[in-house]
Amino acid sequence: MDTTDVPGIVKTPGVCSGRARIDGTRLAVDFLVRSRRLGNTDADLLSDRCYPYLTREQLSACWEYFRRHPNEIEREIWLARAAEYGPGDTPPPAVILAGLKLGIAEDEVRQAFDTPLTDDQLGDAWVVYRANPRDVDQSIAALAIVG
Repeated sequence: MDTTDVPGIVKTPGVCSGRARIDGTRLAVDFLVRSRRLGNTDADLLSDRCYPYLTREQLSACWEYFRRHPNEIEREIWLARAAEYGPGDTPPPAVILAGLKLGIAEDEVRQAFDTPLTDDQLGDAWVVYRANPRDVDQSIAALAIVG
């Protein structure tokens, strides 16, 4: 187990794919950040219906880790979103471009989907973006990927 610069947050190879998580749990920081973006409050996350064993201190450590390492967590959130597309699914341009705008290498973006993206799919995403960047940026924000 590897400790991080935030007490109570650890990374362990083979546990939660090595992602940052709350020590003693399988609750990954990126999962909790995404959950919060989808409308769950701290009170919801601490409630009996979600995670009754989670403490306010652990949750605070999670938010502190995100504050210190936003790029890492945004990347993990994007990778989780990309994994939602099954074989043969073509992800919308906003999803593709969100990964690239996060600084994820083009080859990694291609391979993040169950069916790797083709040159045409990447090119088409940029065509859509150049035609209307404001709409695509709004779509990216609506995905709750990039905070």
